[in-house]
Amino acid sequence: MSSGSKHGGGPGRSAADLSPGGEPSDGGSAVSRSGVDTSLIDAFGGIRGMVDMTVPGFVFVVIYTITKDLRVSSFSAVGVTVLLAVVRLVRRETLKHAFGGVLGVAISAYIAMKSGKAQDFYLPSMIYGLVLGVAYAVSAIVRWPLIGSSWARCWART
Repeated sequence: MSSGSKHGGGPGRSAADLSPGGEPSDGGSAVSRSGVDTSLIDAFGGIRGMVDMTVPGFVFVVIYTITKDLRVSSFSAVGVTVLLAVVRLVRRETLKHAFGGVLGVAISAYIAMKSGKAQDFYLPSMIYGLVLGVAYAVSAIVRWPLIGSSWARCWART
């Protein structure tokens, strides 16, 4: 065995062929992986966009757990979403994801308050996931998979 195989580099690889994390260095594949990771994160609006997507739902759950008041929980989630949008506006950042978040949370809060059930706050997200699942399945059946097409577009950007 060579010294490289001891570190997971495989036969014929030395420790110098490994990246600092112990992974094989292909002379640039880490850059392409980094590019894909960046484009996938950017698709969600960056780290900030992911925070904007998760915080309102988290606030809804925490406030509802504490107060058991659907109105307070719903308005708190909408308020946090509007606050996050205002912060984006003040920072002169894109509002695309913020408007989507405000609209999504407002619809979710409306449905939950109309039904009187806290779990219905997540109904629009579940319906959206179901529609996507059906679309992906149908696209695979007709032999033109949407996931593959989307993945190819992500790779084409790097």
